[in-house]
Amino acid sequence: MMFSGRARDAMRRRGGSAGLRILFAESLRDAAMSRRAERRAVSAAVRVACFSAVIFAVAGVAFARATGAAEMALPMAVWTLAGGVATALLVAGTAGLFTAAPGSPARATLGLANALTLLRFTLVAPAVVLIGNGAFRAALVVYVVLALTDIADGIVARRRNQTGRFGAVMDPVGDVVSTFAVFTALLAHGLVPHWVYVLLCVRYAMLLAGFIGLFLATGPLDVNATPAGKIVGVVQACGAALILATAPGQPPAPGVLFAFLGLGFASIVGSQVVLGWRHVRRAQPGKR
Repeated sequence: MMFSGRARDAMRRRGGSAGLRILFAESLRDAAMSRRAERRAVSAAVRVACFSAVIFAVAGVAFARATGAAEMALPMAVWTLAGGVATALLVAGTAGLFTAAPGSPARATLGLANALTLLRFTLVAPAVVLIGNGAFRAALVVYVVLALTDIADGIVARRRNQTGRFGAVMDPVGDVVSTFAVFTALLAHGLVPHWVYVLLCVRYAMLLAGFIGLFLATGPLDVNATPAGKIVGVVQACGAALILATAPGQPPAPGVLFAFLGLGFASIVGSQVVLGWRHVRRAQPGKR
């Protein structure tokens, strides 16, 4: 057991019981400070989700009217606000992720990186609704902002050392939710072939099954992005943006575009198999 300098001094002067009392008091104080920091972080996250939704709803209405799509102003505003509310509820339901790791001196904080992740969740609903209504120009703008938050939150997290449990869990979840939702909407409009969408579903189904299996077998896992995953993420984001930019017509050289998307999804499936097998071998007794 690690004792503070004050506790060690008290133990030397007056015996072990005094030091233990001081240590117990300090532990209670630290626990209370951690709870207050967690509540502040959750409260800040809820405010970010709500305020960003309001700002983007107002901006969306202005953009829709400026581009002659006034009929989309109300749906975009409503669904952007709905996305903000859903994100706030998600934050409330995952409040425990803001708790600092056991033994860590760091306090729970929101940080700019996590705020960008929350913004990505907020923009999923309006992006899907715009695609579903055929407002592809507005959907492209929203999707580009959404994709940029994915790039920016990783850069900010590394440069500011804003790593934590919330970002480690919710960043990949945000990637899965946004990609799956956008490609589902594109499929519904016939802008993505079924075989590409099936590969995407296989990718995420394998990822989910592998994560659950390894979690049950070995306990909590560190979710880290791989070079293959980053490359595929860039390819799929560029592909979706190109499809939206040329919709409702066909993208230039659609065979090449979809071949790249299919190859990317297939390669990440292979990468997931290899990584999962390595985790399983390391988890086996006697394996190094």
